[in-house]
Formats: sequence, structure tokens, C-alpha cells
Amino acid sequence: AGERPARVRCYPTRHELLAALRSEPIDNAFVLVKGSHGIGLEHAIEEL
Repeated sequence: AGERPARVRCYPTRHELLAALRSEPIDNAFVLVKGSHGIGLEHAIEEL
């Protein structure tokens, strides 16, 4: 059997995460956002 594609993605900044969410919308998936309010990850939830 072939290898599965990567299912975990990490972004060093909130801005890189937001750019990825905008360029590659997520459909039919569960998303876990792990981080803190200190770096503003609540804005990532709005993009989902």
C-alpha cells in the first residue's frame, strides 16, 4: 500500500496559517487548532 498524505500541518505564525487557509480551503474534515489567544489564533477559526 502507498503512503498516506501528511495530515498534520504546522505553521510558525498566525499569518502563515491564515494564508494557507485562504489558499487551500478545507472541506469534509475535522480541524484541530492548537495554540493560544496570545498569538491571535481565534482569527484562524473565523477563516474555517
